[in-house]
Amino acid sequence: MPLIFEKLEGILTEDQLTYIHTINNFDYYCSSGSFQPAIIFEHLSKHLDPFYKNNTAFQIWAHVEWGQQEGIIPILEEFENEADKLVNKGGLHLVCAYDEERVPEVLKLALMKCHPYLILENKIIPSNLYVMTDAV
Repeated sequence: MPLIFEKLEGILTEDQLTYIHTINNFDYYCSSGSFQPAIIFEHLSKHLDPFYKNNTAFQIWAHVEWGQQEGIIPILEEFENEADKLVNKGGLHLVCAYDEERVPEVLKLALMKCHPYLILENKIIPSNLYVMTDAV
């Protein structure tokens, strides 16, 4: 985050920088002590509601890291499917960044099923595995 802000400080004004909000990945996803999709979406709603209420446009960029947890893949698949519904319903623009070297192949495949586009080698390409979930 400090490197990102360092770059942004050279591009944006002080006023523009006040529009950037950050949430620590680990605080956000593990705020309840474990990875629980329902609690995470409730937490997300609290952050997004003011933007919706004020009819303020926004974008979400997320850098996500997962620790080693037994049985996490099915939970992540459920979470990503629910997130896809939320993104589609809300007309959101969401970019999730994952460190390719730290994500197991099985999770990469699950993510490609839940995300319509991939950014690889500085190119945006459609995911050939993506299946749109039903809107909530």
